[in-house]
Amino acid sequence: LEFLAILDQIWPPRRDELGLSAPSARRSLVLHALADRWLKHPPETPVLVLGSTGSIPAVRRLMGVVSRLPQGAVVLPGLDWDADDHAWDSLDDGHPQWAMRDFLTEN
Repeated sequence: LEFLAILDQIWPPRRDELGLSAPSARRSLVLHALADRWLKHPPETPVLVLGSTGSIPAVRRLMGVVSRLPQGAVVLPGLDWDADDHAWDSLDDGHPQWAMRDFLTEN
């Protein structure tokens, strides 16, 4: 664990020196670029997003773009359709339903 802690302290500054990006940052850049491309040039084929709660903001944005594509669809996993307003409103950002609620209210 000590070795991993050292890596966690040393690698990020070294990665920045080398001009590399963190995997999560790269993933977000790629997802945002894809969303931008599909907004300008919607695919002519069906596009489905299946099984994502949208817990990553860049994924949630792409889900929104897909939901508005001519042949796009988003299938949310385990969405609680029966939750009352109090339960829905009391969700915090650590709950998987929160991201899906956020997606639905934004789109």
